[in-house]
Amino acid sequence: DIKGGTTNTTTSGTPTTGGSTSGGGDFGWGDTTTTANAANATELANEIAKGTNKITVTADISETVTATRESSNSLTIEFGAFKVTNGLSITAPNVTNITLNGTADPAIDALTIDAPKAHVVNNVKTGTAEIKAASKNSYVANQAHTSIKLSGGARVVLANEAKAATISVETPETVILAGTMAGTITVNTANADATITGTAAEVKVTEAAEGANLTVAKGATVASTEIKADNAVTTVSGTATNVTVANEAAGASVVIEKGAASENLTVAAAGATASVAGEVGTVSVEAAAVVTVESGAKAEAVEVKAEGATASVSGEATKVTVSEAAIVAIESGAKVPEVAVTKAGATVSIDTANKVAVNVAENVTSTTVEATKVADVAVTAKGESAVTVNTEKGATVDTGENEKITHNDDALKVTFDPNGGSVSPAFTMVKSGETISTLPTPTKEGYTFVKWINKDNQNAEVTTSTTVSAVMTATAEWNVTTYSI
Repeated sequence: DIKGGTTNTTTSGTPTTGGSTSGGGDFGWGDTTTTANAANATELANEIAKGTNKITVTADISETVTATRESSNSLTIEFGAFKVTNGLSITAPNVTNITLNGTADPAIDALTIDAPKAHVVNNVKTGTAEIKAASKNSYVANQAHTSIKLSGGARVVLANEAKAATISVETPETVILAGTMAGTITVNTANADATITGTAAEVKVTEAAEGANLTVAKGATVASTEIKADNAVTTVSGTATNVTVANEAAGASVVIEKGAASENLTVAAAGATASVAGEVGTVSVEAAAVVTVESGAKAEAVEVKAEGATASVSGEATKVTVSEAAIVAIESGAKVPEVAVTKAGATVSIDTANKVAVNVAENVTSTTVEATKVADVAVTAKGESAVTVNTEKGATVDTGENEKITHNDDALKVTFDPNGGSVSPAFTMVKSGETISTLPTPTKEGYTFVKWINKDNQNAEVTTSTTVSAVMTATAEWNVTTYSI
């Protein structure tokens, strides 16, 4: 009873049994192809719904076309030079292949595809496209698109003239973005899961995308990445040239994996974390965040610019600069030739046998250098700068006989055991009989930190009021994090 344009049925192939028939099927003929023309919205919608394989549009269509196709028949629409100017929406839950061909500019002003099993190839110029669902085999855009909105899971490939399209991710379902993407990619939904596998100019994770996961896959390249969402997680396995964790992104984390690279990593959100296992040009810490350069990683420069920030280096860094009252930890095995301190209140902890020069700028007071017995440290201080060096016995310390540098070589090491989590710095040095000035806050996925305890002293709590009289290990105590649903 469905009415549309004229429908023709053709068969192709060679019969596999003797005789002849129409319609193929059980008699062994090849695939059956149905074709039809459509001159208006009703005819186009009806032919899509009927399961017609190939539909040729024969006139401009100014009405909205909305169609649902229940059959699994493949669908090809030939627009030629004609246009659909008020929207085309195709719902096809069982179709595995959809192809759109045409030459008009644009052939479709607004396209919606909801086809979770379909591999969609769009060869027509399109205004806006909304992908509610497409299979892992992709929505492939080969012609210009103004914008693409992903409101459901899909893999999108931009090729040829489509590369300038903007892309918005508006779903928590998995999205994979491939091809060449010169337009801005925006992640706008909480708990979004987006992976870049191609080349992208700009990715923005907005404040609305709390808890989002963004992955720059191995072999992928993103020129600019900006994270503004709380608790967003960004993992770089390829190349992310410039990565910024903006000040809105409290609790966000960035991981530059082994083999990955970034020229500039900026962390400007209090409470954010960044871990570098690959290679980075400049790491800039501009908030009370925690940044770690892992063993085997390399950074040209680590710049710590915020009070309360912590930077830990276990790998290589050509130079570390501390320009606020922050903590820098040079961990065991690290290679850091120079630490420059330019503002009062900084603490530099050193636990590597590789020589470290700590250079304190002119008239910078209250700098503390802490070193274990394996350390080899040279400390300089200009002008009226005042530096306190607290070390274990056995540390090699060169102060140049500068009377502004006080060296206490009887300090006691307090080690912080994160008990399955992570912490920076991993230790502090305290003079016997004095209290611990600062305690770091460890982190552990799925857990909430409770307190530091001393297992050698009946699990007594360790606080900034605890007097240190011997070498001590403070162990983190955790509670499993619970969530209300």
